[in-house]
Order: sequence, then structure tokens, then C-alpha cells
Amino acid sequence: MLVLLSSLTLAIRLPTNTPIQRCSLLVTGSPALLDNLPTLCRSSVDADADATGVIYRLPTSARLEVIAEGERTTLDLLATAVEAEVAAQGADCSVRVAWQPPTYAYTTKFPVVDLATQMKAKVEISGDEATVDYYRRSVQLEAVFNRGLKMQKRGSKGKLTLELAGDADRLKQFLRWCYRGPPLLGTRADVFVKWSK
Repeated sequence: MLVLLSSLTLAIRLPTNTPIQRCSLLVTGSPALLDNLPTLCRSSVDADADATGVIYRLPTSARLEVIAEGERTTLDLLATAVEAEVAAQGADCSVRVAWQPPTYAYTTKFPVVDLATQMKAKVEISGDEATVDYYRRSVQLEAVFNRGLKMQKRGSKGKLTLELAGDADRLKQFLRWCYRGPPLLGTRADVFVKWSK
């Protein structure tokens, strides 16, 4: 693993032979830049490309976080386009690029989620009965005890529904855990998230 440092980016280079990768772009800047960024992200990724992700508008700050997953070449194009736009905006704008292991979580092309300090999310986890049962036995520890979230859960064979509330950052961390699944999980479940305030 190689860590590259420059005045504009911090990037961790994952092995390029991994077919799907994950890129996180944390952008700080003017309202005009941040309003334009979702359109830039969608247009930087070809319609045929398999890149998907989400854009979080972070509370009480002039920041956006773009999370994208797809082939490395597609994500490099996206990161380059965002870096060029930020550089054109001047010294008050910045971007931090980080490469991470993929979660294989996103099915849409960059919807914007306006985060508040406190958020709610309805999470539906579905899959084979054994996988969902493994989630059911693990979510209490991860959501309530490890992250301090409020949670209600209900389920049936092959489906688990969670209603969560709490700090937006902790909620995002828990959702990333849901996408990756509990440790030693053999089969990944489908995870659908609906955010609300």
C-alpha cells in the first residue's frame, strides 16, 4: 500500500487489480461549488459505467462527502474532475481523496442526502434466512452498544427491518457496517436505506 501526499490530496493506493474500489472525496468550498458538485459527479461518470455512490451534504459546514464505488479507471476520472473543479475555485476550497475497501453497497448514481446533526434511517436487510439471522444477532451490539444509536428492530424469515436514530456520523458508520456485514459472514445481504430527519 502506497500513501501519496500532496498539497491537494491524500490518497491511499489500493492494489489496482481489485475490480471494484471505493473512493471518498471530502470537498470543502463555496456554496456555488457545492451546489454544482452533484451534477459534476453524475456527468463525470459515463452512463454505461458501473460507478455508483452517494453524496452527503454535511451539517453546519460548507462540505460535501462523495462516496463512489466502481472500476478504478472510472473513479480516477471522477476524482480528477472534482480535483480540477476545486482547484479552479481557489484557495478557500479543498478536496481530500481517500481510497477504501469497497462495501458493494450503492445501487444509485449519486443521490444527495442532506445530513443534520441528528438523523433517522430505516434499514431493510434481506437475503437468505441464515444470513439475515446472523445480522439479527449482531445489530444490537453494533448499533446500540458500539455506536449509541436508538434502534427498533423487527423481522421475518429472510428480512430484517431496523429503525435507527442518532448522531449522523455514527449512523453512517453503522450503515457501512451493515453493507459489509458481520464478521465472518459468508453471503452478503441486500441492504436498503431510507434517510429522514
